Amino acid sequence: MLRAPVQSTRGENVSTLAFQFEEISARELKPELFELDGISRAAVEAHYKLYEGYVNKRNEILSQEPRDLLRASRRRGR
Repeated sequence: MLRAPVQSTRGENVSTLAFQFEEISARELKPELFELDGISRAAVEAHYKLYEGYVNKRNEILSQEPRDLLRASRRRGR
């Protein structure tokens, strides 16, 4: 990781972490999971959909520019 200067909203330089973003994709849903005892096919499919959403949101967040991430975190009060 590299440190890259980013100008804050007050005009001062702030050091942030810069990194190379690598997009990931959800793993394939294995058919064996549908055969598990105690969990329905609908539950497996619902959880897999959630997992796909987490992967997509991770890619969306990490693809943003560091300056945009800094602004977004300030709007949330962090």
